[in-house]
Amino acid sequence: GLGPLQDVAEHLAPHSLERRASSPAGRPSVELESGSGLESVYAMRMLLPVVDSTTLGLGRVEDDLIVSADGRRRRVTLASVLRRCIADSAELDGPFLVVRFRPDPDVWPL
Repeated sequence: GLGPLQDVAEHLAPHSLERRASSPAGRPSVELESGSGLESVYAMRMLLPVVDSTTLGLGRVEDDLIVSADGRRRRVTLASVLRRCIADSAELDGPFLVVRFRPDPDVWPL
């Protein structure tokens, strides 16, 4: 789950936050948004409610995405397909953080 961020969200709005079937218990979901091969764009969505967007930060350590918000950090292990990708963009979409990834040509299988 989202740890402390999930606890805060459930305390503030236990029944009002959308949960996607593909992401049980607040786990990030990953989908191919467009393209194929090196032109692919993958989107990872994760529940990240009650966030001041000015405090949001992202980083990458090996196969993990580091998400910091409101003075807290969370280390998210990336899905195997995203481990071979480079983070391209990120945005907040309501209570969700959406991070888009593109294949890294140095490690993407052809």
